[in-house]
Amino acid sequence: MLKIRDLRPRGKKQKYRAVHFVLFEALENDWQIEFYPVESCSVEELNSVEKKAIAKFQCNLNGAKTWAVEKISSLQIADLVASSSATKRARVAANVMPTKEMGADETDYSKYYDLERYLFETVSQRYSQAQVLSDFDFFCIVIWKANRSKSRVATRLLAHGKYSDLSQAVKDLVEAISRGKDAKARLAVLVKEWGFRLPMASAILTVLFPEMFTVYDIRVCEVLNDFKDAQYNTNFEMLWDRYLKYIEAVRKAAPSKPSLREKDRFLWGQSFESQLTKDIREQFVRVGDDLELEA
Repeated sequence: MLKIRDLRPRGKKQKYRAVHFVLFEALENDWQIEFYPVESCSVEELNSVEKKAIAKFQCNLNGAKTWAVEKISSLQIADLVASSSATKRARVAANVMPTKEMGADETDYSKYYDLERYLFETVSQRYSQAQVLSDFDFFCIVIWKANRSKSRVATRLLAHGKYSDLSQAVKDLVEAISRGKDAKARLAVLVKEWGFRLPMASAILTVLFPEMFTVYDIRVCEVLNDFKDAQYNTNFEMLWDRYLKYIEAVRKAAPSKPSLREKDRFLWGQSFESQLTKDIREQFVRVGDDLELEA
């Protein structure tokens, strides 16, 4: 606030946010400011909890338009919260395209071409805001992780509660995951209660909680030179312990990448490049590949 009062920029590249403008106005006008804790959470859950609060209260001064300090005399809060960038983010979260870019009755099927982008830019945000996941989006996750496993996953879901349709099975599974009090409880729902293997369970949770989980992948295990045993643990406590250590190893193995998702992509790409180079050198003669139990 002192920087704003002195008309100093926030940083070399950073601009001020709408929340800074509101707080500065409050201080300048001697308004009373009250702070209320919305929800207690761990550092890992902070982004997810913030997104839920934004959706619940329909307020996000952090996500509105930014501003330069020299413009403060002509600013109004309405100018900042009505920004086009905030509108675009809202459309992405709601999976709605602007009508000027697409006809009102036209579905943008191209969004499924890059399935990972669809999952993390649309499905993940939708779940974060409303804790819902349709059967269609659930199987998008399954196909993204291991297309050949979708029939086995469907069979497992239907058999779990003797369901007659997949929609209800997915709904009940997602509700059980959402009730989990922490990361361990959520993984336990998929592994202990519904019988999923670690690779698929971690993929589902990575889309729903990208700040807390990362996909357990045999390629990444190869780069880390460890953790191939994790997927075979039948004791959940041991599996959880190994998966926690796997996540920590992923964090440390790609320090230049800021998020777990980017670290995972980096390590997967490293394994891909190494394996393809080796295959070409050996003329694609493969002996005894390691298997991943996806579903």
